[in-house]
Amino acid sequence: MRSRTGTDVDGSLTLIDGRFVPDRHALRLFDYFLSTEGEVSQVSPERIGEMVQEAARARVPSDQLAAVMTLLDEYLQELGVITGRAPAGSATLRRR
Repeated sequence: MRSRTGTDVDGSLTLIDGRFVPDRHALRLFDYFLSTEGEVSQVSPERIGEMVQEAARARVPSDQLAAVMTLLDEYLQELGVITGRAPAGSATLRRR
């Protein structure tokens, strides 16, 4: 993706005692990949999920991958990326 050329992945995936902890750093990582959605290539939510999953595999134990992807799904729904419109109270994840 052009917007990410020459950049490092922003954000991180926090682990405490080997378990993924949802936090603002994870949302920053998701946002890094979501920034490609508006490009001419029209990156789909599915492709964004694939890119996040690839990044997560390098950062968390395999038994924590599902937790990362669940948070991503919730985040995409909160942002309205999946449905095309943000539901009421869409700042829930950011507050959490």
